[in-house]
Amino acid sequence: MKNKAIHDDLVAMINLYGVISVEDACTIINSYEKTDLNPGTLYTSIQFEVLEANQMFLVNEYFMLEIFLDEFEYLDLIEAQEDLPYYQPSKKELLKYKEDLYQEETPELKALKEYIIKWFKGSKVEIVNYLDYLSYFLKDSFNIEDIPNSINEFGCTIPQNKFEEFIQLCLNAHMHTRLWQNRGYTNQELSEMKQNKQRS
Repeated sequence: MKNKAIHDDLVAMINLYGVISVEDACTIINSYEKTDLNPGTLYTSIQFEVLEANQMFLVNEYFMLEIFLDEFEYLDLIEAQEDLPYYQPSKKELLKYKEDLYQEETPELKALKEYIIKWFKGSKVEIVNYLDYLSYFLKDSFNIEDIPNSINEFGCTIPQNKFEEFIQLCLNAHMHTRLWQNRGYTNQELSEMKQNKQRS
């Protein structure tokens, strides 16, 4: 297997999961590429400057995004992910995550964006910037209480009688957003998996 395929898979996986152990990375790459990588052979195949160029690092046998290095936040993420399965999309979908800001355009996210474009007031630049921020915010440190301040910070406004509906759309979009803490699954998917397990 060419090293480029390894790097492409690994970069996409780190963006999707936030953090992943070397051993798990080997298992998932093997499932996509039909190879038999192990930590030793993976190490010899990696050009670490490629990872660093994507703000990714290897620390204590874990690949991770640079943002989780601050105050050892990766330890909290590893704990949150414990015992969860990894979401494994098709290879085509996985490779979309090579782009660090890629976000799956779910119907719920699309509905939220359309609502913002329809009802938010502000310059085109301010609204576009808020859309980008909100898409990222939904999968990172989402807190519904931060929404009002974030609107103001981006210089936008929304009619008061539309705010409650906007909040509900935010909550719905968040439920269907692929989260680092869920190893790429959405909260909705994990809820459905739990319900199916209880039924069986």
